[in-house]
Amino acid sequence: MEIEEKTGTDETIQPEEKPKKKRRVLRKTLIIIAALVAAAALTAVICFAYFFGRSDYKRDEDVSRLTISEIRSAADSADSKEAEAIRNLADEEDVLTESERELLREQQYAVKLPENKDIYNILLVGLDSRKETRSYGNSDTMMLISIDSSKKVIHMTSFMRDLYAIVPGYGGRKLNSAHALGAGPLLVQTIEENWKIPVDNYASVNFEVMVKVVDAIGGVDLDIKEEELKYVNIYIRQLCSYFRLKFEKHKIMSAGRQHCDGVQALGYMRVRAVGFDYARTQRQRNVVQAIMKKLKTLNVAQIMSLADQILPSVTHNLDQARVFTLLSSAPAILTYRVEESRVPFDGLYYSYNQNLICDFTATIARLHHEIYEYEIPEGLPEPVFPGGKEKQVRFPRGYHGILEESRPAV
Repeated sequence: MEIEEKTGTDETIQPEEKPKKKRRVLRKTLIIIAALVAAAALTAVICFAYFFGRSDYKRDEDVSRLTISEIRSAADSADSKEAEAIRNLADEEDVLTESERELLREQQYAVKLPENKDIYNILLVGLDSRKETRSYGNSDTMMLISIDSSKKVIHMTSFMRDLYAIVPGYGGRKLNSAHALGAGPLLVQTIEENWKIPVDNYASVNFEVMVKVVDAIGGVDLDIKEEELKYVNIYIRQLCSYFRLKFEKHKIMSAGRQHCDGVQALGYMRVRAVGFDYARTQRQRNVVQAIMKKLKTLNVAQIMSLADQILPSVTHNLDQARVFTLLSSAPAILTYRVEESRVPFDGLYYSYNQNLICDFTATIARLHHEIYEYEIPEGLPEPVFPGGKEKQVRFPRGYHGILEESRPAV
């Protein structure tokens, strides 16, 4: 039986035409894929630009510093409660003499800033929005987040607000006043010059934002100690009054592991009566770690919703490229091991006239060791203490934490 051969270009494909057709199909497929990728990228850029535009981005050069005369003028026109806080900012006294301050500066300037392209440092600043002042506001929380991409480690270092620091242009003061005088840029410069740690960027928020963040992620789990419970609830009551909420709905009834909403977490962070500010910085790090743990569980839509709520209240100096890099790296960064510390370090400071004065050279060496793995040098110079050699004898190297008049008799 004979089979009739079909003829015609539509019915028969010559062998040499098959590769050409495959290439045409492949080319069309690649074009479609490229168009989809471009559309997705454009959508991502538009979304990113939208969220970035909602944040309070400020270039450092656009942030002015307050003069002491401006502060005093503001105090003269403020009400009595606000005026007192402003005058305290203007009249804060330096506990070091000029010669002691110059000696300290010599020690600080003798140390070079460490360099490591794999380590990114961002300073997180928490402001108390309830205090109505005509300054930029004191910084109650200062936490340096050092992200080491090569070691896959995050170092969280809290700087206590009563630390003594030489604030550029203003002399010796408590560290938290640096933000009140010149906002984020001056606080960053103060930390860099005093503790010789390069700070790439900063981001500051008021405490209302912390409440929004914790509530938006569905709360965080915190361990409330028995001795903390009373004071946590005192702060919760104050916050409920400020936010016009019912205290009974937010009161924590017992100690132990608790699932906390935003008001409860903020109340926990604010406690100073147990462990003073030393323990409070630990509570702040506990909350930040709990937030990081919860962020790992969020999907893209939830993250977008969170960003939309908090970004309008975030003041920062991160440009768009840096923000994009951090957001795209966030899933990996959140898996890094976390290490914690606090400045001042135990044994490397003492308290004088409500200032925590570091043994600066030893503190700097330890910071460089913890964050950059530098070896701690031998033969560090003696710390600079107020009152000269007599005071140094009364407060020997390594003494920490208690005013002399509070020391037990021997």
